[in-house]
Amino acid sequence: MLNAGGFVLIGFFIAFYRRQLTPRLFQYVVSEIIVLSWLAGFYGLYEFQKVSARKGYDFFDFVIQNSPKDRINSTFMNANFYATILEFEVVFCLYKFIRTKKAGFRVYYVVTACFNFFMMLLTGCRTALLPFLFIFPVFFWFDRKRIWFIGSMIAEMSALVLVLMFPELIPRFDQMSTLTSRFEIWSTSLLAISMHPWFGQGPQTYGHVYKALHGHKAPHSHNIALDALTSYGVVGTTLLLGYGWSVWREIYASYRQSKDPAIFAMILCFFVIFFIHGLLDVTMNFLATGCIFLMVINSAAPNKAIRS
Repeated sequence: MLNAGGFVLIGFFIAFYRRQLTPRLFQYVVSEIIVLSWLAGFYGLYEFQKVSARKGYDFFDFVIQNSPKDRINSTFMNANFYATILEFEVVFCLYKFIRTKKAGFRVYYVVTACFNFFMMLLTGCRTALLPFLFIFPVFFWFDRKRIWFIGSMIAEMSALVLVLMFPELIPRFDQMSTLTSRFEIWSTSLLAISMHPWFGQGPQTYGHVYKALHGHKAPHSHNIALDALTSYGVVGTTLLLGYGWSVWREIYASYRQSKDPAIFAMILCFFVIFFIHGLLDVTMNFLATGCIFLMVINSAAPNKAIRS
């Protein structure tokens, strides 16, 4: 009941946001979120130092723990939520980097993006690395930056070769127990779906039923599609997809008429994060991540209103 009521409040907030947002205000919002990432990052570094000392390591050993309680989350309750925020931060920095021509600001955005990517490595969230195979090429292609696109593809392939040669570059690369648990969670989710296929059993269903179904302990299904079907069933998931389709039509219409394709490219990158990260985890069911995602995908609305 509380979760469902929260969704209603978020819906009212997004409706208000769409009516009040202007392109200039949106730039202020993005800039503020980028600045705040430094504060969250500094706290995350402090947190990492405390964890390292408690485990008997030096800070510069950069030993990342496997236990969720020993992985940094800054101010976001969970390491995976923080990692998702950091993915958003890198995309924001990329967007602002492309929009500005001032060298000083470009340096600032590059440094901020690198800092946030480093913090993402410290979270130990391996799933957060997957969207980075696509983010930069997708952004540059749809922003019509062909040279940058070719450069990003070369960089992506080089990074992939480097990781294949030195897999220890991936945080927690040798700790595969969580991958095994994913299959157990998905199997339990499919069983829960089969029991209540049409309407599910409400928000956060998996966290309430895994004991009764003898499944692996987890707060959610660790897959965005399975979690939606488990919680909301076919009917509820269809309604969510209908909302997503209506927003997408607005985004695409804005792209076809806009002279600033960078906004469309940024929104696409957020969808990439949503779906690619969502294959192995569910991190959008949190106030900070969910609201920022909705604010970004609804940012095409003010441009459409101005043209009208």
